[in-house]
Amino acid sequence: MPITQEQTRGGPGVIAALIAFVVFLAIAIGAHTAAQRLDSGRAGGGPGAAETGGDSRARDILHEKTVDEPRLEAIAFLGGTRRVVRSEEFRAADVVAILGGCELDLRAADLAATGGRIEAFVLFGNLQIRVPRDWTVVRDDQVIFGRFENRLETGGAEPAKKLRLEAVVVFGEIEVTH
Repeated sequence: MPITQEQTRGGPGVIAALIAFVVFLAIAIGAHTAAQRLDSGRAGGGPGAAETGGDSRARDILHEKTVDEPRLEAIAFLGGTRRVVRSEEFRAADVVAILGGCELDLRAADLAATGGRIEAFVLFGNLQIRVPRDWTVVRDDQVIFGRFENRLETGGAEPAKKLRLEAVVVFGEIEVTH
């Protein structure tokens, strides 16, 4: 049986997949190259080396920001993000971690009278949430081939301050700790 042109021609799906692969590969190579440049620029223990025990690369890749607002957004894509929240009325956070890590430190914050909410999406990444000892975290999450780890100490009376965590985790991890 002879092969016709229809049988040998690649469809639009194959072409789109190849283009997506090339774009993703270019982004990954660019991120790796930028990280190496930052690391080599401070290889001698320049600024930032003291805070990280000499590992300046960890400090450079991690984008740290202190937030005093009641709402925040954090995105970690092919890298790391850290947000330290000092709000006196924390209400909500929207967090996205794709192929990266995000740390949300709420230990210096206080919840609004109505409580707080975190909406998170984690895909091949991780999210670490640190809360004060007098808070409790109420989970409403969907974990698909991932992990949710609750490291909060339990005991004594139920904390009155409640933080609601609504998350979707796919091949990733969420850790809640003090």
